[in-house]
Amino acid sequence: MPDSKTMPPLDQISVVVPKDGDLQEVFKAADIRPFSKELTDFVAALSRALMKDTEARAYPEIISLAHWMRPRALLDLSERFVASRSETSIPLARGVALHFAPGNVDTIFLYSALLAVLTGNRNIVRISSRQSPQIELLVRVLNTLLENPAFSAMRSRLFIVRYGHDAEITAALSDVCDLRVIWGGDETVASIRAIPLPARSRDVSFPNRWSLAVLQAQAVLDQDETKMDILAKNFANDAYWFGQMACSSPRLAVWVGDKSTVSKASDRFWNAVRRQAKQFGDEIAPVSFVNKLVAQNIAAIEGSIKSIRPLGDNVVSVGELTYPSRPDDDLCVGEGLFWDAQIENLEDLAPVLDNQSQTLISHGIPHQHWVDLIQEQSLRIDRIVPFGVALQFGHVWDGIDLLVEFSRIVSLEV
Repeated sequence: MPDSKTMPPLDQISVVVPKDGDLQEVFKAADIRPFSKELTDFVAALSRALMKDTEARAYPEIISLAHWMRPRALLDLSERFVASRSETSIPLARGVALHFAPGNVDTIFLYSALLAVLTGNRNIVRISSRQSPQIELLVRVLNTLLENPAFSAMRSRLFIVRYGHDAEITAALSDVCDLRVIWGGDETVASIRAIPLPARSRDVSFPNRWSLAVLQAQAVLDQDETKMDILAKNFANDAYWFGQMACSSPRLAVWVGDKSTVSKASDRFWNAVRRQAKQFGDEIAPVSFVNKLVAQNIAAIEGSIKSIRPLGDNVVSVGELTYPSRPDDDLCVGEGLFWDAQIENLEDLAPVLDNQSQTLISHGIPHQHWVDLIQEQSLRIDRIVPFGVALQFGHVWDGIDLLVEFSRIVSLEV
């Protein structure tokens, strides 16, 4: 346990999980072997509790979280964890992990924390003071679960806290952690990383990223109406959850094909997306119509846009770019604003991507074409996935294997 000089100012920290929890316990508890039964039993129980919760069914992102931690998935994670280690290495927890949750995705803090729990760490998770029904639901379910005597040991392993933007508190907590996990914008990441860590502690950071879709134009035209609706529905789910502000939500659609084919395919696709996206209409604020119009006008003034697709409502707004490029951050206001661009060949995609490119959702491009392009051009992208799964979390995120980062290795060669 740290001495009094390094103990954080606990009286200024509000512990919301476990209810009435004593944060000092996280420093007293011992590490546990990764993927031990008591850890997987707790995470599996949380999955079941969320699946059974009637209120949770109103939030698809929470059901996705519950599905991600179901027992079968936990077994797969455990097997991957074991398979990644040699016979001469023994994986152990890093110790105390300090997580900073992002403000744009209400469930990400639990993905991060539960992976750290499963790898045996003790966790402190700072969440936003902003109230949201999803976070309050998760807090309620966690607290109910932790009241079960079967999970009493977990009360010292997972603390969810709130405190203001106080650098002194963050510095004190950082001084007693072995791992710091930072989710947020570039400014948030930079400000927290500027706070020192102990020499052997480490940061794992997830700053600003952007994502896109790539579609082979002829493949879209070849779809029958049923498959077209499925494709558009999957794209809408990728884009509209979290108001299109998640790092893996597509902002840009890049079409591969000649201009005539792309024009026809693009018309068909965006009209289908508009039909499927109507279900999200009530979640889009009226002011977003103005925000999207302003963004399109700025792009027109700057000369980067050659046309605006008039779709007639506030659900889908599409600006056609003069040439394919990453949309500037100030032109990505979310809530259904997309940018459209055309390339003749898949190889022309490489200059569009940069070090902040994260997820690419792909339709109509053969797997081997992606393999060749990645290997030949060292494509700057972290994930290439089918439509409909852009928001599905994995233990490999932003090119980082979190199971590896959240554990340490003892080399045993005797």
